[in-house]
Amino acid sequence: MGKKIAGLVSVVMSTYKEPKEYVEAAIQSIIDQTHSNFEMVIIIDDPNNRQVIDLIQNFSKTDSRIRYYINEKNLGLVNSLNKALGYCTGEYIARMDADDISESNRFEEQLKYLRDHQLDIIGSSFYLFKENPNSDLVEMKMVSTCKECLEKLKRNNALAHPSWFGKKELFDSLDGYRNILACEDYDFLIRSAEKGARIGNCPKFLLKYRYNTSGISRSNVEKQLLITAYLAKNFRSGKVITMEQYTEYVNSKLFMNECEKMSRVFLRIDKRKKESSFLKKLLLIFLIVSSPSFWKYKYISKT
Repeated sequence: MGKKIAGLVSVVMSTYKEPKEYVEAAIQSIIDQTHSNFEMVIIIDDPNNRQVIDLIQNFSKTDSRIRYYINEKNLGLVNSLNKALGYCTGEYIARMDADDISESNRFEEQLKYLRDHQLDIIGSSFYLFKENPNSDLVEMKMVSTCKECLEKLKRNNALAHPSWFGKKELFDSLDGYRNILACEDYDFLIRSAEKGARIGNCPKFLLKYRYNTSGISRSNVEKQLLITAYLAKNFRSGKVITMEQYTEYVNSKLFMNECEKMSRVFLRIDKRKKESSFLKKLLLIFLIVSSPSFWKYKYISKT
């Protein structure tokens, strides 16, 4: 995917319909990094979001490290991320979402951790928040060692996607993300592991991860969980699925039936936790899907 400048961190971000104030906070958190040797490549995936375009243009005018590209039409996250990777010139790639906030020491800590532990790609522990990034934070402590992450990868994702920090040569070797319906990050990590890449998590809390209730589609969550289970089952068997196998699965009657069954699981969760806060519901789901026994559920084992 092109040339590479030693020591430079290329920050990859795609924007779609995030509010201007979210995007502003996300970009500012990158500008404020203690590790200043970075470039930021932003793909604007909504050519009609004039407020965000103007905002990013202003950032770019005052900081030459920030570059942006506007898609003529909506390409989706995977295509936008791959497009951004094609413009990156750094030795390292850092992911950033347009509505999250990086701690100011994120790149400094992740670069040190990656080098010290001879890893190829890492994430970090992170905070969940709903609206205010300065209050009501929920700690999400991630497993850290390569052995722990590879073991967790047999069940589900081991690294939070917006916290990724890895070697560009790994992204190049995999030709970026595969354009699949969901779980492109989990698929990427599985393919990385299959190539022998060493993965891990910096144990420090280096990202504030925004969860917005209006931005979560129930049907999308169901598909993500089922595709995660499908990828995990094959990975445990020592297989990395082909795009043909993936397409056949998501278009199958079995997959549609599984989605319906998963929907009933969520309805039961909603019924039992009707009075719970949003973050408590989210944590419940996280704990359920992190449990090894979840993937032994009868509607998963059929795939």
